[in-house]
Amino acid sequence: VHRFLPKFKKKNVKRHKPLKVREKKQYTPFPPAPVPSKEDLALESGEYFLSEQAKLARKQAEQQQQQAERTEAAKRRREAAFIAPKEPKRPKVDGQQQADAAEDAKQAAQRLKEKQQQKQQQAAAAAAAAAQRQQARGEAVAA
Repeated sequence: VHRFLPKFKKKNVKRHKPLKVREKKQYTPFPPAPVPSKEDLALESGEYFLSEQAKLARKQAEQQQQQAERTEAAKRRREAAFIAPKEPKRPKVDGQQQADAAEDAKQAAQRLKEKQQQKQQQAAAAAAAAAQRQQARGEAVAA
């Protein structure tokens, strides 16, 4: 059955790209000014006439200045971790709210005292039970 079906060859068809339309630049009859050479820049800044020692001193001064800037930036970056975040402003508390807060604190203290007393009672009961067991063992061993 398969031999009667048509066999199509695969073709790589390239997609047609839209043509890019470039904007025409305005025509100028004069060419752009030439880029100044290193010597021209040195002449303008006056560095061309400096001695080798003066050039070296200027270069070292620039390097020290850049190093100082980088050191200062690094110091600020390290110290930024120690700056405390701004705390949000808390609303002012009036007299009634203060009284309620004091009452809540008293109730919390009372609950803590009760829990502590319960723990002491449980510890005392456990100690008494342990003593009874030990006494019972002692009597059993003696008998």
